[in-house]
Amino acid sequence: MKKSLTESEALRKIAAYCAYQERCEQEVRQKLTSWNIAYQTIENLIEKLQNEDFINEKRYINSFINGKFRLKKWGRIKIRYALRQKGLPDLAIDKGLQEMDTESYVETLEILAQQKANSMQYSKQNPKSKQTLFRFLQQRGFEIEFIQETLKKLF
Repeated sequence: MKKSLTESEALRKIAAYCAYQERCEQEVRQKLTSWNIAYQTIENLIEKLQNEDFINEKRYINSFINGKFRLKKWGRIKIRYALRQKGLPDLAIDKGLQEMDTESYVETLEILAQQKANSMQYSKQNPKSKQTLFRFLQQRGFEIEFIQETLKKLF
């Protein structure tokens, strides 16, 4: 049988967990719950972590947006949805998404479209290939207006 953690031990462990990479409140809450920590203790620990800046909503959102956009090539729609799933407020999400560089956003969309078109042997004569490319970019979370503009520009 596992021994339960004291509040100070839990604080030390969860602080290390937060220091390793940016975490949102929901992730920290889930981790503490998995350690069978009492509800009131969880609330106290989260408050301490926020006061000591281990948990910072704005910093987490910016880190998440940069990671998903630069590494996974996600669009704004998919990023917004993923952040909502983490229980973050829409206002903070919108503010973070507005800070994204539109020029690099469009450039990434064009590169993705070109790569996908090359991999599927895109043909202007085949209307299905345009549909397939459009759906691919839409599933990546890019806005319809940007996709249409990009496809007109490239093909």
